[in-house]
Amino acid sequence: ANNELSESTINYIKNAVNEWDKNNWQVINPNTNKLDLLNFYRSNFVAVPTAETAEGQLLEKEKFAAINELYEYSKKHNVEQSELVENIRRKGSFLCVGLDPDIKKIPQHLLSEENPLLAFNKAIIDATAPYTVAYKPNLAFYEACGVKGWISFEKTVNYIKENYPEIFIIADAKRGDIGNTSSLYARSFFEEMKVDSITVAPYMGEDSVKPFLAYEGSWVIVLALTSNPGSHDFQLTKDENGTMLFEKVLETSQKWGNDENMMYVVGATQGKSFENVRRIVPN
Repeated sequence: ANNELSESTINYIKNAVNEWDKNNWQVINPNTNKLDLLNFYRSNFVAVPTAETAEGQLLEKEKFAAINELYEYSKKHNVEQSELVENIRRKGSFLCVGLDPDIKKIPQHLLSEENPLLAFNKAIIDATAPYTVAYKPNLAFYEACGVKGWISFEKTVNYIKENYPEIFIIADAKRGDIGNTSSLYARSFFEEMKVDSITVAPYMGEDSVKPFLAYEGSWVIVLALTSNPGSHDFQLTKDENGTMLFEKVLETSQKWGNDENMMYVVGATQGKSFENVRRIVPN
């Protein structure tokens, strides 16, 4: 793999690792996979101080050149998919923060802001970024405000990407429709909004989910067993073999994707079923 990276980038990685170790930022296990190391480097190196000397400025240019090369390398080798796992390990956290701003409940002092939803979200993001590995804006809270809400959603996503690019973004949109419609939903969120993942309702079947899986490096989060009281109405019903509907969803959807592009929604109120879920989708 190293043959595809320039010598200057390889040397910079080595120097950066030594620098991290020296400053007690993180001790890297010598057995760390090379691709994981690249992701570790990307997620840790978010900015460098502005140098005052010409020599320092040249060094910074070299650093940023290395970052760009590493980024392209990661894209080529689809390394981004492990970035979430690497972030979980690095932060010692599974925390996912919902960004669900209800305009009717926004603190009074933020209503005078040009964009109250964005101002509220930025405060939450800045306060939680050191601890969270994912942000999950629920689209209903933005769509309820019309065009202004969509603008707030887009600006929220951009704010996370510009300031905390290592943090995973889940669009909690629960989309799912016939094939060509799902294709346009997928294009909207993965090409235009550039989120990392989207929640999808699978009950219209394979052709309603597959278009979302066409985007390499992105994730589809399939509704399997939800936390709301009404989930019992359908998801826990059994067929003649005793298989519950949510189990059928888990089993069947495994044929559409894999453990590198698909996750599942399993509500925390459904703790008794976790063992069953892990049996069907162990990874």
